Amino acid sequence: MLMLNYKLLALILVFAFAAAIYLSLSFKFLTFNPTLSFPANKPTNEAVKNLNNLIRLEKLLPGQLVSSPLVVTGQARGNWYFEASFPISIYDADGIELGVVVAQADGEWMTKKFVPFNAVLSFKKPATSVGTLVLYKNNPSGLSEYDTELRIPIKFDLTHWTEDACKATGCSRQICSDQEVVTTCEFKNEYVCYRTARCERQKNGQCGWTPTEELVACLGTIFQAEPSFQ
Repeated sequence: MLMLNYKLLALILVFAFAAAIYLSLSFKFLTFNPTLSFPANKPTNEAVKNLNNLIRLEKLLPGQLVSSPLVVTGQARGNWYFEASFPISIYDADGIELGVVVAQADGEWMTKKFVPFNAVLSFKKPATSVGTLVLYKNNPSGLSEYDTELRIPIKFDLTHWTEDACKATGCSRQICSDQEVVTTCEFKNEYVCYRTARCERQKNGQCGWTPTEELVACLGTIFQAEPSFQ
């Protein structure tokens, strides 16, 4: 009977020791697992260094105060472009796109060297005080594995925000712009549709005619009525 009690006690001790080791290892994994503290998508110093070797901004620092229009200049490797251009977008803190522009290369882009670029980005007034400027590598393949972008955190100068109102301009008031535009004075039938159309700032930050049902219908009627010369 005494021998049986010793065997039972030894078995209990073995199970207790095994349980203690299991709990110790589990606690260590949960506490020190690097994937919990360092997400896999966090940029590494090497990734940042490689990106700086592809595209560089001039006169625009992270956290800088900006307003519209924003002049964006810098240099990018030739493979950042396609057809000598790449897109730039600006977003508010909620991820709403405020404006977009296509940056153009100032020189021959089919090279591995750095090529200067410039763009003037007009954007609508944001609802947040901070946002992000994103310069996208032009990826004609459409494959996500070739997507690359440079993201710059920015602050919006809302205190001194000035935004010229959009207005109908041109000889026949056929152009929607925030600047006076001089045009020739020939008249086209579709110009009638713009007399009651809404000239206002669009999602891309530029002034333009809002394509309401009335405007689309008016233009469609006029274009269908024009004689065909086929």
